[in-house]
Amino acid sequence: MTKLCSQAFIFLVIACLSLLGSILLKGKIKAIISEIIVIAVITYILNWLCRNGYKTLSWVLMFIPSIAYLFLLMIMISVATKKA
Repeated sequence: MTKLCSQAFIFLVIACLSLLGSILLKGKIKAIISEIIVIAVITYILNWLCRNGYKTLSWVLMFIPSIAYLFLLMIMISVATKKA
């Protein structure tokens, strides 16, 4: 396995936290599988861009889905605390 560049690694960590939230809140299996596929594809693209000299573009593209995943994670935490 190749080492991930910083942009891809940061995205992967944020996306995995969101995925963990989906699993803990008993998300549907089809949605979780599709989320895993999307995470893998975006991580690959970010790493490819970074490795081929497009680091700035990789940073910009990393922030768009990362913000969405952080927003979803905050919603999941909010829902989980209201149920408790």
